[in-house]
Amino acid sequence: MSNSAALLPPTKDPTDVPAVRRVITTFLYVKRLTHMNKHIINLGLLASLVMGATGVAHAANTINITGEVASTTCDIALDGGDKPVDLGTALASKFKDINTISNEKSFTLNFSGCETDDASRLNKLALKVSGSDTVPTLKAQGLFGDSATYNTGVAISLTDADQNTLSSAGSEVPLKAHSEGSEGQASVTVDPVVLTAAMKSFSKAKEGKLKAAVELAIGYN
Repeated sequence: MSNSAALLPPTKDPTDVPAVRRVITTFLYVKRLTHMNKHIINLGLLASLVMGATGVAHAANTINITGEVASTTCDIALDGGDKPVDLGTALASKFKDINTISNEKSFTLNFSGCETDDASRLNKLALKVSGSDTVPTLKAQGLFGDSATYNTGVAISLTDADQNTLSSAGSEVPLKAHSEGSEGQASVTVDPVVLTAAMKSFSKAKEGKLKAAVELAIGYN
């Protein structure tokens, strides 16, 4: 992407004053989402959700139950569990130019409990990647990040082991899978996948925190 295609810098906060050292802080953590055989990688700050209940007479309660039927199922887990993956802190001065990349960090995705109804299609099995909370402006550039991330001028990029860029608008990573058992309902072994996250500038860097949610799903290409 050329510099000429860069976005206009985010609106500057009038209360923002120069600092001797301006930094951009980014954290990654993985939160597993088992609903509908999808998983979410959250890149950013962990926000707590507090659910309160008050006693109301004659109040109706609703339980939402969801599920999905698929020809292939798999559990996806980050190597090392659900502990945070920290991209660390980068000085804003590192991002003097558009498309500058810094603080790269690789992580491994492991697959378990995989089953399929059609082992003949395993050569087309793929990991589907997309950004579930990415703002449209960043999604158009293939970057990951929410509105707060956009305001920093730096977003999160994602690449696979072959250095292919994964877009928040939707990308696929081919999987290496091996079936065991009968043709129907065969158990499947899927090789781990290594992805790399990094900070990437798309405008003038400004102090702030980055956050993005990456949705992962198993399917056929």
